[in-house]
Amino acid sequence: MCPVGHGQSSEISSLQLERTQLLNRLAEIDRELAAVSVRPALVLSGDELMPKKQRILGIEPKSNDWQSRAIVGYHQAGASSANPVQNAFIDFYVTRGLGSASAVYDNPVNVWGNIRLASNPRQIRIPISGLSAGIVSGFKDIKANDLAQSAEFTTGVGVKLASFRQAPGRVRFLEAVAYFGASGSLREPFSQGVIYLSRGEYLGFVPTERERFHRSYGGGFRISTFDTQQRLAPPATYMVTIGQDQMITAGRYRGPVLRLDVFYPLPVGGREGRFGSLFLFGTINMALVRPTNQTPVAMERICSDPLVKAGCSGFKNFYDPDVRIIPIGSQRDTYRLGFGIDFVNLLRSWISPLG
Repeated sequence: MCPVGHGQSSEISSLQLERTQLLNRLAEIDRELAAVSVRPALVLSGDELMPKKQRILGIEPKSNDWQSRAIVGYHQAGASSANPVQNAFIDFYVTRGLGSASAVYDNPVNVWGNIRLASNPRQIRIPISGLSAGIVSGFKDIKANDLAQSAEFTTGVGVKLASFRQAPGRVRFLEAVAYFGASGSLREPFSQGVIYLSRGEYLGFVPTERERFHRSYGGGFRISTFDTQQRLAPPATYMVTIGQDQMITAGRYRGPVLRLDVFYPLPVGGREGRFGSLFLFGTINMALVRPTNQTPVAMERICSDPLVKAGCSGFKNFYDPDVRIIPIGSQRDTYRLGFGIDFVNLLRSWISPLG
């Protein structure tokens, strides 16, 4: 065994010190790498940043993209060869994408639903300049049980066919749609009936009493136009479908029915579509069958409500023995035109920060 000199001992000590420092440095690097490996990686998704792990697990933050509308307003509804009526209504529409994209137009498949409630007929006279104020003030006079006098429910699925990105920031979205729905009155038949006097005979016309709502189904195409720079603004939509509707064909499935639906938001909002909540819309239902032309019969209107005497020449009850009850089914083409305020847009414009 050879003795170790003083110079060699110093060299060994220096090597040991360098080894210790190197091990400490490697340990620090390991800790830094471990911290980086568990640190959430930020991934850009739309206008938001989200952790990568949340994206992998499918935990998405609430999207800022448009997905619903809730319109309150007035519409005029009528049928062929019939007097139109004006009603207050509530229309709620929601759509959800069955894909990973947050925007509706970026998903291959979307599901949607629509519920509409209408009130008793009301005569409304509002100047164009006061549409929004007139709608709000008009609803103050409507009782809760008067609002839900008729209802319509529709749900369906849309499959993306194509999308066209147009400058500046405009996306036109084409999809094939299929739907099923139900509609009907929420009032008992005699409250909707009318009594006429014809050739000395009192005739009471009342809707047929149904155990279930009128069913409808169909399929077709829908075009939606989105403005990506107006994230709070609802899209303009145009839908054309062909199917069957018992409300149009006397309570039964008889022949095809063409349906056209148009919703158009007026461009009156501010930045990012804020408070762009005023809508115009229209719906037409037309039976694609050979029309029947009949000679109208002259009849005199008789009041069945003692509180309503305008336009009547007498009073009768449906239960009077000299009143003959004639059940009738709805079998005419119908239309609906109206305007309203989107309260979803108003709420989001109020609580959502500027992007």
